[in-house]
Amino acid sequence: MKSQLRESTDVKSPSRLHEHKKGYSESLSQGHVYELAQNLSKHDATQNRENEHFAVISDNEDVTVISIDSYLFHLQRHRYANNLTLARLMYAQLCAVGLETHEAVGNHVIPMFIDCGSLPDALRVFNYLLFPNEVSWTSLIVGHVSCGNPKDALHIYEQMQQENVNPKSYTLVAALQACAALKDFPWSLKIHSEAIANGFLDDSFVCNSLINSYAECGDLLQAEYVFNMCSVRDIVSWTSLLAGYVELGNPQHALDCLKQMQSEGVSPCEFTYACSLKACSNLGAFRKGQELHAEATSKGFDQCSHVANALIDLYGKCGSPFDAFQVFNLMPSRDVVSWTAVIAGYAECGPWLEALKLYDQMQIEGVYPNNITLASLIKACGRSGSQSRGYEVHTQVVLKGFDGETIVGNSLVSMYTKCFAFLEANQVFKMLTVKDAVSWTALIAGYTDSGDGLEALNCFDNMQLQYIPADAFTYSCVLKACSIIQDLQKGYKIHLHIIENDYEKDGPVCNALVDMYMKCGSIPEAHNVFDELQFRTVETWTSMIMGYSDGRMWPEVFHLFEQMQSDGIFPSAVTISSVLRACGNTGALERGRVIHKEFVTADALMIPTIANSLMSMYTKCGSLEEARKVFDKLHIRDATAYSVMIKGYGVIGEGKKAIECFRDMLKNGVSPDSVTFTCLLAACCHASLVYEGHALFRSMREDHGIEATLEHYVCMVGLFAKSGHLYEAERFLETFCLPYQRTWAALLSACKNYGEEELGNRSFEQLMIGNPYIPAWYVLMADTFAGSGNWNAASRLEELRKHSEIFKEPASALIEIEGQIHKFTVRNSPSKEVSDMVRSMNSRLKKEGHLPNLDSVLKSADDDEKEIGLCEHAEKLALAFGLIHTSQGQTIRVTKSMRICHDCHETNKFVSQIEKREIILRDDCSIHHFKDGSCSCGDNF
Repeated sequence: MKSQLRESTDVKSPSRLHEHKKGYSESLSQGHVYELAQNLSKHDATQNRENEHFAVISDNEDVTVISIDSYLFHLQRHRYANNLTLARLMYAQLCAVGLETHEAVGNHVIPMFIDCGSLPDALRVFNYLLFPNEVSWTSLIVGHVSCGNPKDALHIYEQMQQENVNPKSYTLVAALQACAALKDFPWSLKIHSEAIANGFLDDSFVCNSLINSYAECGDLLQAEYVFNMCSVRDIVSWTSLLAGYVELGNPQHALDCLKQMQSEGVSPCEFTYACSLKACSNLGAFRKGQELHAEATSKGFDQCSHVANALIDLYGKCGSPFDAFQVFNLMPSRDVVSWTAVIAGYAECGPWLEALKLYDQMQIEGVYPNNITLASLIKACGRSGSQSRGYEVHTQVVLKGFDGETIVGNSLVSMYTKCFAFLEANQVFKMLTVKDAVSWTALIAGYTDSGDGLEALNCFDNMQLQYIPADAFTYSCVLKACSIIQDLQKGYKIHLHIIENDYEKDGPVCNALVDMYMKCGSIPEAHNVFDELQFRTVETWTSMIMGYSDGRMWPEVFHLFEQMQSDGIFPSAVTISSVLRACGNTGALERGRVIHKEFVTADALMIPTIANSLMSMYTKCGSLEEARKVFDKLHIRDATAYSVMIKGYGVIGEGKKAIECFRDMLKNGVSPDSVTFTCLLAACCHASLVYEGHALFRSMREDHGIEATLEHYVCMVGLFAKSGHLYEAERFLETFCLPYQRTWAALLSACKNYGEEELGNRSFEQLMIGNPYIPAWYVLMADTFAGSGNWNAASRLEELRKHSEIFKEPASALIEIEGQIHKFTVRNSPSKEVSDMVRSMNSRLKKEGHLPNLDSVLKSADDDEKEIGLCEHAEKLALAFGLIHTSQGQTIRVTKSMRICHDCHETNKFVSQIEKREIILRDDCSIHHFKDGSCSCGDNF
């Protein structure tokens, strides 16, 4: 018996058996023997034992008689007590009285040692047991599985079969646990066959173990087959299948499974809720997660650690770290998993400094971090750009002995790249003992995040030369690199790699493919990938929405967002920001207000991207009051928030309020950045605050250490030129050696306004040297000629543009009516009611003394034809549509793709006076607020 097992351990012989007994007996003094004997004898007396007895001799040679049942009772008692010391003393006594090889007693000793956590003791006893039964064999299998030796467990199971010991149902359960740990599908099939042969499929424990084993092996079809064959499907069966769906990347199936389970009257347990919440987390199904949270709370499961940890993970991944913190705060006891989950949530979504604060609190409470905790903390340092704090954490990593952990090393590489410390990142990378796919990807992701797509692709090529297989995240980063440099051909090649390596159905990879194709302008390919996806996560929807947003395809943005909501996917912070951007750029104020009301909670306002996007939307729609209300509600106002408000004041011509906002920013200790000064100088430009703008330009470098960029120079040229100081603008431009098109374009635009033909011609020549194929330059110069009365030169330039086939894009205007965006394009045939309204509007304006500005029409035609041309301007059509479809006194908001012309500007002024309406029109330069016959720009545009 047990020949193979004994070949690998001690071979039974009288001398070895004597040594074995002696080893245990020496640990037991005669006093211990007598004490144990007395306890056993007392047990026999209470139970009136009349079965087999053994004699124990005490120190004074008194004889104590003890039954076998009493030994078995105490073996079971020590087994359940999990006290290894008492278990060894008990076995020593058995050796002392010669019961160590007794069949009944010996077969109770092995499970006792296993439950006490000593597999070596169990193996030694097993080697000298004459007749081990299925309990002993099964206990050894369980012991090996518990000690992380699933292969040895299956080896024991094989030997048991060779010894012709028939397994019980619990034996198969133990063996299936080993199969699950190994993810060994053939072994699972073999034990499945044996379960059928022995008639164990009616045993729910066996069925549940088979479902779990097949799920762990990645074969959900077999798991579903066993599940459907179960005579009784209890909560364990359902949860095992549900967990399999989650682990194998089918979260929607998991939620469908939960729904079916509940419809059959099976109530979820805490483990079911934990798995279901993980499915919601993987899907980004925030609302469904909230529903499950409410269910779990009603049943008292929200306090269970695995449910609470799953909730923290869900809220963190769905972009609501504050909800995660609320769950965390209510937990009665918090382990390292809980702390790590909430830190990871803040590290992922922000505010990142909260992650650092929580780690400090975690240390105060004496909870020792693990490698995941430190990796999340390092991520927070990287995302917050806090390189100094990153150095501190790096030091702690070394002191705590985690510097050899690959996951920590990879996080350090990522952190240093996010802080643009590529020297340190490469040093850490070179010191890694194991450079796996994650290590390479950390470096690739760093280059990608820093905008260096070319270096990221070079790094990927080096990774392939090292024969390191790319994973899903690697492909996602490389596709992003292709997006950055807009290399569609390289993207096609990566897509082929993805198909060859079976990653084409991976969610994040598909998201990256959609994003790459959208950014490279290949919308049909992006849609093909999107339409083939079986499960669309919040990231997938966001990639499409962002692609349309970047392509300024606003109706598609709104359509996809509505479709996303109907599919039950809660938008992320990035999704909301993208849709708010679309609202701002289309003037869709009502739609923006709906999004604000439905999705932007007080907690969401603490996420900078949402808060800043919301303020930007309101400012672009000309509603500074609402933008200011959002701004005032912010607990933390950073440089970006102040910049949004400064820009908002600037575009409506409130330059002095913009400067006041800047002073308030400095007073509150917020340091301005380069963008802040761009917004400030632009505000000064819109309001013609020459002195203030020039002073701020000097202060930018002298007081704040910020070097001027192209944006700042463009603003300064525009400031001088718009204020009528055209030659000062030219001198400024030449002094700072600014041969940039945008600076000359700003000067040419001002020359058009002031009819300065000579300077305009010089500016036009400089622009032609840079790029002679931009139609805007010809239009500006032609308008400049027209403004100075040189109609022949204007006409010749227009003919040259058309002959050179340099065509300008037709101007368009958008207006929102009852949540719907309506687009009007110049010279497109409007509806009869709009045409009639335009004619009626012009007739009324003439009666009031407003004559059309025909000088702004360059083409050779009579006055009537020119007037008809002016009536076809997009903003007039949108205005007429607004007058038809809005109630009296309601504000009309129009968004135009190009700068408003003088005639349309005058028209809007007169309409605002005659109709007693406020009209807010945003063109590509500023916002015009028409009220009572005047405009906020002061006619300086």
